Amino acid sequence: MLIYNFYDTDSSGMAEYNICNEDYKVLLEICFKYCKTMSLIITNNNSKLLKKIEKFQIEKSENIIYKFNHYDNNVLIKYYQTCSELLEVLLNTTDNIFSWINGWGYDNPEDITFYRDDGSVFFTSIIHNGKCSLFVRKNEDVSLIIKNKLWIQSQQSGQSGDGSVID
Repeated sequence: MLIYNFYDTDSSGMAEYNICNEDYKVLLEICFKYCKTMSLIITNNNSKLLKKIEKFQIEKSENIIYKFNHYDNNVLIKYYQTCSELLEVLLNTTDNIFSWINGWGYDNPEDITFYRDDGSVFFTSIIHNGKCSLFVRKNEDVSLIIKNKLWIQSQQSGQSGDGSVID
């Protein structure tokens, strides 16, 4: 497994980076290609987006790896079945990954995460920390995503960032 990380700033904190426009569209399209489920952390039940996507909401599958250990147990997470209609809604909601937050002028659910059919994490984000991660298997082509040189390969491992075996 290859792990790639994208940060919203350089090590000095002076430069700001984002996954936006065409890079954002490609990221979501590839996530939808390899994943059956996505999740969002709900910090504002009045978000307009929640009404638009409620028909895609599903119960958490037992095989989904819980990856939100960095939050307390009271966090509200909703899971959604991926499909082309949901992809269109997400693409029309924003054009950049770091707007998946309820703050900084945005009214969106947070920390979008995508799960493969086996429940393992393919892509995850902690937006308020400015970090996105891809956990790529040998048979998954992410070349169109990582052509952006700001994606940094961090390690090769059989475990996700939370220690769960996902390969």
